[in-house]
Amino acid sequence: MTDASTTESPTTTNDSTSVSRRVLLGTALTSGLTTLAGCSSLLGGSNSTDSPTATSEDGQETTVTSDIFADTQVEGAKLRIDFTASDHVNSVDKVNVVGPEGQSAASKRVQTGTRSLSIGLLPNYQPGKHRIVAVDGETVVDEATIQLEPNIKIVDVGVGQNNPDMGWSDENPRWQLNTFATIKNTGTGPQQVTNLEFSGVPHPTAAEYGYEEVRFNGSRHDVVNVPPETQVTIYSIVEPFEPVEGACEDTEMKAIVRTAIGEDVTENYHVGMDGDSLLDNCTITIKK
Repeated sequence: MTDASTTESPTTTNDSTSVSRRVLLGTALTSGLTTLAGCSSLLGGSNSTDSPTATSEDGQETTVTSDIFADTQVEGAKLRIDFTASDHVNSVDKVNVVGPEGQSAASKRVQTGTRSLSIGLLPNYQPGKHRIVAVDGETVVDEATIQLEPNIKIVDVGVGQNNPDMGWSDENPRWQLNTFATIKNTGTGPQQVTNLEFSGVPHPTAAEYGYEEVRFNGSRHDVVNVPPETQVTIYSIVEPFEPVEGACEDTEMKAIVRTAIGEDVTENYHVGMDGDSLLDNCTITIKK
Protein backbone atom coordinates (compact mmCIF):
# COMPACT_ATOMS: atom_id res chain seq x y z
CA MET A 1 0.00 0.00 0.00
CA THR A 2 1.46 3.34 -1.02
CA ASP A 3 1.87 6.42 1.14
CA ALA A 4 0.93 8.67 -1.76
CA SER A 5 -0.25 7.86 -5.27
CA THR A 6 1.26 10.89 -6.99
CA THR A 7 3.78 13.46 -5.89
CA GLU A 8 3.39 17.02 -7.08
CA SER A 9 6.14 19.00 -8.75
CA PRO A 10 9.43 18.89 -6.81
CA THR A 11 11.60 21.93 -6.26
CA THR A 12 12.87 23.10 -9.63
CA THR A 13 15.86 24.95 -10.92
CA ASN A 14 13.56 26.67 -13.42
CA ASP A 15 9.97 25.54 -13.08
CA SER A 16 8.46 27.14 -16.17
CA THR A 17 9.18 26.76 -19.86
CA SER A 18 7.83 29.60 -22.02
CA VAL A 19 6.74 29.48 -25.66
CA SER A 20 9.34 31.02 -27.92
CA ARG A 21 6.76 32.31 -30.40
CA ARG A 22 3.06 32.19 -31.01
CA VAL A 23 1.47 30.76 -34.17
CA LEU A 24 -1.84 32.50 -34.75
CA LEU A 25 -4.88 32.22 -36.99
CA GLY A 26 -4.64 35.38 -39.06
CA THR A 27 -8.18 35.63 -40.38
CA ALA A 28 -9.57 35.65 -36.85
CA LEU A 29 -8.16 39.15 -36.35
CA THR A 30 -8.48 40.70 -39.79
CA SER A 31 -11.57 39.65 -41.65
CA GLY A 32 -13.85 38.36 -38.94
CA LEU A 33 -14.06 34.99 -37.21
CA THR A 34 -13.51 31.73 -39.01
CA THR A 35 -16.48 29.42 -38.47
CA LEU A 36 -15.82 25.69 -38.38
CA ALA A 37 -18.15 23.04 -39.66
CA GLY A 38 -17.80 21.14 -36.37
CA CYS A 39 -15.49 20.06 -33.57
CA SER A 40 -13.72 17.58 -35.80
CA SER A 41 -12.54 20.45 -37.99
CA LEU A 42 -11.10 22.22 -34.97
CA LEU A 43 -9.20 19.18 -33.75
CA GLY A 44 -7.99 18.01 -37.11
CA GLY A 45 -7.36 21.28 -38.95
CA SER A 46 -4.01 22.75 -39.84
CA ASN A 47 -4.60 26.51 -39.56
CA SER A 48 -1.17 27.09 -37.96
CA THR A 49 1.96 27.86 -39.94
CA ASP A 50 5.48 28.76 -38.93
CA SER A 51 5.07 32.25 -40.42
CA PRO A 52 1.63 33.57 -39.38
CA THR A 53 0.16 36.12 -41.79
CA ALA A 54 -3.19 37.66 -42.63
CA THR A 55 -4.40 38.68 -46.09
CA SER A 56 -6.34 41.92 -46.39
CA GLU A 57 -8.96 42.70 -49.03
CA ASP A 58 -6.32 44.25 -51.30
CA GLY A 59 -4.29 41.03 -51.22
CA GLN A 60 -1.48 42.32 -49.01
CA GLU A 61 -0.05 39.96 -46.37
CA THR A 62 0.77 41.32 -42.91
CA THR A 63 2.27 39.67 -39.80
CA VAL A 64 -0.31 38.98 -37.09
CA THR A 65 0.20 39.40 -33.35
CA SER A 66 -2.01 37.77 -30.74
CA ASP A 67 -4.99 39.66 -29.38
CA ILE A 68 -5.82 36.81 -26.96
CA PHE A 69 -2.68 35.05 -25.68
CA ALA A 70 -0.13 37.05 -23.68
CA ASP A 71 2.00 34.06 -22.66
CA THR A 72 1.88 30.26 -22.60
CA GLN A 73 4.21 28.19 -20.42
CA VAL A 74 4.60 24.93 -18.54
CA GLU A 75 4.46 25.24 -14.76
CA GLY A 76 5.01 21.98 -12.92
CA ALA A 77 2.72 19.38 -14.49
CA LYS A 78 0.31 21.97 -15.92
CA LEU A 79 0.07 24.27 -18.91
CA ARG A 80 -0.49 27.89 -17.86
CA ILE A 81 -2.13 30.27 -20.30
CA ASP A 82 -2.11 34.05 -19.72
CA PHE A 83 -4.53 36.25 -21.63
CA THR A 84 -4.09 39.83 -22.82
CA ALA A 85 -6.18 42.71 -21.48
CA SER A 86 -8.00 42.93 -24.80
CA ASP A 87 -11.80 42.99 -24.83
CA HIS A 88 -11.61 40.18 -27.39
CA VAL A 89 -10.75 37.79 -24.53
CA ASN A 90 -14.33 38.12 -23.25
CA SER A 91 -15.55 36.40 -26.42
CA VAL A 92 -13.58 33.22 -25.58
CA ASP A 93 -15.64 30.56 -23.82
CA LYS A 94 -13.20 27.64 -24.01
CA VAL A 95 -9.56 26.79 -24.67
CA ASN A 96 -8.76 23.50 -26.40
CA VAL A 97 -5.34 21.86 -26.41
CA VAL A 98 -4.88 19.84 -29.60
CA GLY A 99 -2.18 17.16 -29.79
CA PRO A 100 0.42 16.58 -32.53
CA GLU A 101 -1.84 14.23 -34.48
CA GLY A 102 -4.95 16.41 -34.19
CA GLN A 103 -6.35 14.61 -31.16
CA SER A 104 -8.00 16.45 -28.28
CA ALA A 105 -5.45 16.57 -25.43
CA ALA A 106 -7.34 18.79 -22.98
CA SER A 107 -10.05 21.41 -22.79
CA LYS A 108 -11.12 24.02 -20.25
CA ARG A 109 -13.92 26.57 -19.97
CA VAL A 110 -12.99 30.23 -19.65
CA GLN A 111 -14.98 32.30 -17.17
CA THR A 112 -15.72 35.93 -18.00
CA GLY A 113 -12.98 38.16 -16.65
CA THR A 114 -10.40 35.38 -16.49
CA ARG A 115 -6.85 36.55 -17.16
CA SER A 116 -5.11 33.18 -16.79
CA LEU A 117 -5.90 29.49 -16.46
CA SER A 118 -4.04 26.22 -15.94
CA ILE A 119 -4.68 22.93 -17.73
CA GLY A 120 -3.32 19.60 -16.47
CA LEU A 121 -1.11 17.72 -18.94
CA LEU A 122 -0.28 14.46 -17.17
CA PRO A 123 -0.49 11.53 -17.37
CA ASN A 124 -1.23 10.96 -21.04
CA TYR A 125 -0.33 13.80 -23.38
CA GLN A 126 1.56 12.94 -26.55
CA PRO A 127 5.01 14.52 -27.04
CA GLY A 128 5.26 17.03 -29.87
CA LYS A 129 3.85 20.35 -31.05
CA HIS A 130 0.47 21.21 -29.51
CA ARG A 131 -2.02 23.81 -30.69
CA ILE A 132 -3.71 25.97 -28.06
CA VAL A 133 -7.01 27.09 -29.55
CA ALA A 134 -9.30 29.77 -28.11
CA VAL A 135 -12.87 29.26 -29.30
CA ASP A 136 -16.26 30.91 -29.08
CA GLY A 137 -18.74 28.08 -29.58
CA GLU A 138 -17.45 26.42 -32.76
CA THR A 139 -15.58 29.50 -33.95
CA VAL A 140 -11.81 29.85 -33.64
CA VAL A 141 -10.94 33.20 -32.06
CA ASP A 142 -7.16 32.75 -31.86
CA GLU A 143 -4.54 30.06 -31.47
CA ALA A 144 -0.93 29.47 -30.43
CA THR A 145 1.50 26.55 -30.47
CA ILE A 146 3.80 25.07 -27.85
CA GLN A 147 6.32 22.23 -28.02
CA LEU A 148 5.79 19.68 -25.23
CA GLU A 149 8.59 17.13 -25.21
CA PRO A 150 9.95 15.59 -21.98
CA ASN A 151 13.58 14.46 -21.97
CA ILE A 152 14.70 12.51 -18.90
CA LYS A 153 18.44 12.03 -18.36
CA ILE A 154 20.03 9.85 -15.68
CA VAL A 155 22.57 12.16 -14.05
CA ASP A 156 23.95 9.86 -11.34
CA VAL A 157 23.47 6.41 -9.81
CA GLY A 158 24.90 5.32 -6.47
CA VAL A 159 24.64 2.89 -3.58
CA GLY A 160 23.88 3.75 0.05
CA GLN A 161 27.18 2.58 1.58
CA ASN A 162 29.04 5.22 -0.45
CA ASN A 163 26.41 7.96 -0.06
CA PRO A 164 25.19 8.07 3.56
CA ASP A 165 23.83 11.64 3.21
CA MET A 166 21.36 10.93 0.39
CA GLY A 167 18.20 10.95 2.53
CA TRP A 168 17.70 7.23 3.04
CA SER A 169 14.51 6.10 4.78
CA ASP A 170 14.83 5.42 8.52
CA GLU A 171 12.39 2.54 8.02
CA ASN A 172 15.02 0.56 6.11
CA PRO A 173 17.90 -0.80 8.24
CA ARG A 174 19.65 -2.03 5.08
CA TRP A 175 19.82 1.35 3.32
CA GLN A 176 23.55 0.87 2.74
CA LEU A 177 22.62 -1.72 0.11
CA ASN A 178 19.92 0.34 -1.58
CA THR A 179 20.43 2.36 -4.74
CA PHE A 180 19.39 5.82 -5.92
CA ALA A 181 19.21 7.56 -9.29
CA THR A 182 19.38 11.31 -9.80
CA ILE A 183 17.46 12.27 -12.93
CA LYS A 184 16.81 15.54 -14.75
CA ASN A 185 14.12 16.55 -17.22
CA THR A 186 15.91 18.70 -19.81
CA GLY A 187 12.88 18.83 -22.11
CA THR A 188 9.95 21.20 -22.55
CA GLY A 189 7.16 19.00 -21.19
CA PRO A 190 6.53 17.31 -17.82
CA GLN A 191 7.21 13.61 -17.29
CA GLN A 192 5.89 10.97 -14.89
CA VAL A 193 8.31 8.38 -13.51
CA THR A 194 6.54 5.14 -12.64
CA ASN A 195 9.42 2.89 -11.54
CA LEU A 196 13.16 2.66 -10.94
CA GLU A 197 14.59 -0.74 -11.86
CA PHE A 198 17.99 -2.38 -11.77
CA SER A 199 19.01 -5.54 -13.61
CA GLY A 200 22.26 -7.48 -13.56
CA VAL A 201 22.41 -7.15 -9.75
CA PRO A 202 22.14 -9.80 -7.00
CA HIS A 203 18.54 -8.81 -6.29
CA PRO A 204 16.80 -7.60 -9.52
CA THR A 205 14.14 -4.95 -8.89
CA ALA A 206 12.04 -5.11 -12.08
CA ALA A 207 8.26 -4.76 -12.10
CA GLU A 208 8.01 -8.42 -13.13
CA TYR A 209 9.07 -9.27 -9.57
CA GLY A 210 6.24 -7.17 -8.14
CA TYR A 211 8.11 -3.90 -7.53
CA GLU A 212 5.91 -1.32 -9.25
CA GLU A 213 6.51 1.81 -7.18
CA VAL A 214 9.22 4.38 -6.66
CA ARG A 215 10.49 5.96 -3.44
CA PHE A 216 10.74 9.74 -3.32
CA ASN A 217 11.01 12.17 -0.39
CA GLY A 218 10.95 9.31 2.11
CA SER A 219 7.73 7.63 0.98
CA ARG A 220 6.45 5.30 -1.72
CA HIS A 221 4.65 6.68 -4.76
CA ASP A 222 2.88 5.18 -7.75
CA VAL A 223 4.32 8.01 -9.88
CA VAL A 224 6.64 10.99 -9.45
CA ASN A 225 6.03 14.11 -11.55
CA VAL A 226 9.16 15.69 -13.02
CA PRO A 227 8.55 19.14 -14.60
CA PRO A 228 10.86 20.63 -17.24
CA GLU A 229 14.29 21.80 -16.03
CA THR A 230 13.85 19.86 -12.79
CA GLN A 231 16.30 17.49 -11.11
CA VAL A 232 15.13 14.95 -8.53
CA THR A 233 16.55 11.91 -6.76
CA ILE A 234 14.52 8.72 -6.61
CA TYR A 235 15.22 5.45 -4.80
CA SER A 236 14.66 1.77 -5.43
CA ILE A 237 11.86 0.18 -3.38
CA VAL A 238 14.09 -2.79 -2.49
CA GLU A 239 17.85 -3.26 -2.15
CA PRO A 240 19.48 -4.33 -5.44
CA PHE A 241 22.53 -5.44 -3.45
CA GLU A 242 20.64 -7.20 -0.67
CA PRO A 243 22.82 -9.97 0.82
CA VAL A 244 22.14 -13.30 -0.86
CA GLU A 245 24.16 -16.45 -1.28
CA GLY A 246 26.87 -15.84 -3.85
CA ALA A 247 30.28 -14.43 -4.59
CA CYS A 248 31.12 -10.75 -4.16
CA GLU A 249 32.26 -10.24 -7.73
CA ASP A 250 32.02 -7.60 -10.47
CA THR A 251 28.89 -7.33 -12.57
CA GLU A 252 27.32 -5.24 -15.34
CA MET A 253 24.23 -3.35 -14.15
CA LYS A 254 21.48 -1.64 -16.11
CA ALA A 255 19.49 1.22 -14.55
CA ILE A 256 15.99 1.67 -16.00
CA VAL A 257 13.73 4.67 -15.34
CA ARG A 258 10.18 3.75 -16.37
CA THR A 259 8.14 6.68 -17.68
CA ALA A 260 4.50 7.34 -18.57
CA ILE A 261 5.24 9.63 -21.54
CA GLY A 262 7.36 8.34 -24.43
CA GLU A 263 10.27 5.94 -24.08
CA ASP A 264 11.83 4.57 -20.89
CA VAL A 265 15.37 5.69 -20.07
CA THR A 266 18.27 3.28 -19.54
CA GLU A 267 21.98 3.53 -18.66
CA ASN A 268 24.59 0.81 -18.28
CA TYR A 269 27.07 0.72 -15.39
CA HIS A 270 30.01 -1.39 -14.28
CA VAL A 271 29.74 -2.50 -10.66
CA GLY A 272 33.00 -3.32 -8.91
CA MET A 273 32.51 -5.61 -5.91
CA ASP A 274 35.25 -6.50 -3.45
CA GLY A 275 34.96 -8.90 -0.50
CA ASP A 276 34.67 -12.51 0.54
CA SER A 277 30.94 -12.87 -0.23
CA LEU A 278 27.74 -10.89 -0.67
CA LEU A 279 26.86 -11.81 2.91
CA ASP A 280 30.08 -10.47 4.43
CA ASN A 281 31.18 -6.84 3.99
CA CYS A 282 31.05 -6.67 0.21
CA THR A 283 32.32 -3.27 -0.97
CA ILE A 284 30.42 -1.86 -3.96
CA THR A 285 31.58 0.73 -6.51
CA ILE A 286 29.36 1.88 -9.39
CA LYS A 287 30.88 3.46 -12.52
CA LYS A 288 29.61 4.22 -16.03
